[in-house]
Amino acid sequence: MDLGKRLSKVASLILPAETLADVGCDHGYLSIYLVEKELCRRVIAMDVNKGPLQKARENIHKYGYDEYIETRLSNGLNQLKKGEAEGYVCAGMGGPLALQILWNDRDKVSAMRQIILQPQSELWLVRRTLKQWGFVVEQEEIEYEDGKYYFMMRIRPGADLCMDVPVNEDATLFDDIGGCDAMKAGDKATADGNGRMSEEGLKHYAYELFAKEPLDNKNALLCEFIRKEEERLSKIYDSLCVQEESDKCRARKETVEKELAIHRWALSQFGVE
Repeated sequence: MDLGKRLSKVASLILPAETLADVGCDHGYLSIYLVEKELCRRVIAMDVNKGPLQKARENIHKYGYDEYIETRLSNGLNQLKKGEAEGYVCAGMGGPLALQILWNDRDKVSAMRQIILQPQSELWLVRRTLKQWGFVVEQEEIEYEDGKYYFMMRIRPGADLCMDVPVNEDATLFDDIGGCDAMKAGDKATADGNGRMSEEGLKHYAYELFAKEPLDNKNALLCEFIRKEEERLSKIYDSLCVQEESDKCRARKETVEKELAIHRWALSQFGVE
């Protein structure tokens, strides 16, 4: 089974397990791969849509794994019993939806040994919320396929897991300015009162945007991603500078300036000026 680069990297994060759930299994390729490579003895493949699930059943039968892979029509984890799986994998969903799945069945995930996520959006919100809830991020990876960069992680519930606050889908990146310990002493995350974020503030947001492990390890793919994002933001900023001045334009410029500062700080960690 050839998964392609993205799903192969997702699979590389999975620890060997007796039973794992594949949430949003689509056509079942990852589920089949996990059994084929003996990473899991049993997989529960679940999807909210009947069409993809039927296709998954056909593929599972084609590969001869009916005995090892069970399919279920399920919205998130709602058709999984507590303690039935050691963990689950959720690849290809938006960040808020991936978090909502965790939140909706927090009684089930609290006892899991591993959860593998590959969010497609709002990764900073995913990382921030996981930290607030008390999850431990054990490993993060990045992959590039078909013109897109994909981030993925393996997490587990920490000793201080406390999922008593729902996902704040209306949050923005800078909502917590002044909220983290590294920036409390500053003037809203500024070091000098002139609107510049402190070194600790830049690091804080860089870790949320780009992931601590790949950034600390100077991952080459991550460097490519940050450079392209910095170029994109620079073009946006230049276009804002020639627009008619307004409160909305000013606010957007301030936000983009902060984002650019974070990207440029991150690039400096790679030795890129």
